[in-house]
Parts: sequence; C-alpha cells; structure tokens
Amino acid sequence: MKGKFPTYEACQSLPYLDQCINETLRLYPQGFLLDRMCSQTCEIQGVTIPEGCSLILPICAIHRDPTLWPDPDTFNPDRFTPEMKASRHPYAHSPFGQGPRSCIGMRLALLEMKVAIAAILTSLTPVPCDLTKPIRLKAFIINAKDGLWVKFQERKPSSLKA
Repeated sequence: MKGKFPTYEACQSLPYLDQCINETLRLYPQGFLLDRMCSQTCEIQGVTIPEGCSLILPICAIHRDPTLWPDPDTFNPDRFTPEMKASRHPYAHSPFGQGPRSCIGMRLALLEMKVAIAAILTSLTPVPCDLTKPIRLKAFIINAKDGLWVKFQERKPSSLKA
C-alpha cells in the first residue's frame, strides 16, 4: 500500500479481508428478505410455484441454515476460501441478492468496505476495552442492543509489515 491509503490493487490482493467481510455479511446481512415475482410457473423440489406468485426469500434464515453452514452462528472466515465457496450452492450466500436483479452497487460497496478497513488497520489496531461485550442484536435490526464498544491503539511503525 502506498502512503496512508490503500490502492485498488492492494485492496483486491487481500483475500483474508474479503473472507472476513463475506462472513460478516453472512451473519449480519443488510437485507433480511428478498422479494421476487414468479415470471412463469415452475416446480422446485416438488412444489409448484404458479406464475405471478410473490415469493419472499428469508436471507437471514438461508445464511444461518445448518445444512448449508456447519455451526452457523460462529464467525468463521474460512467458509469463504475459494475451495469452500466452490463446494456449496452459489445462492447460499446472497447478501446483495443474486442473478439479474442483484444489487447494482455491490462491487462499489465491497470496495468501499475494503478500502475503509485497510486504511484504518494500516495505522490502528482494534482492542477490547472495559465496555466491550459480545454483540447482541435487536430483533430484525442490525443494531447492537448494548452498543458496540472497541478501542483503537495506534500501531507502531515497526509493527507494520510491508
């Protein structure tokens, strides 16, 4: 990374950061539900869905389904290694939707997250403080009930790796 701000290329070459972001989005997706209109009658696993039927897809339930995600409530970025991603259904992880109706801003949002996190972590280290507690979320809202407390310590130049 050049200077204080990471370059686009540097952000794209941080696979573990990408894995951490994807695991966070799996556990805490911004969109809880997706709704779609069935454009033609179809059958899925023996269930007929008629044309014009409104479908609601529970993203949170899919992202925490133990048949798709072993130990689903545990934060585990290794779920998003290339090998693990290739081994599961591509729609098992849909924080931005999927297919032709997926979020148009997905790539920009992911890049912004990577740049912000990489920029912060180049000079600061997050550490627990006296107020730090496990996260408990309010129902149906991505908002911590007890607040989200963390302290940042300035990194020493010698602790920064090239």
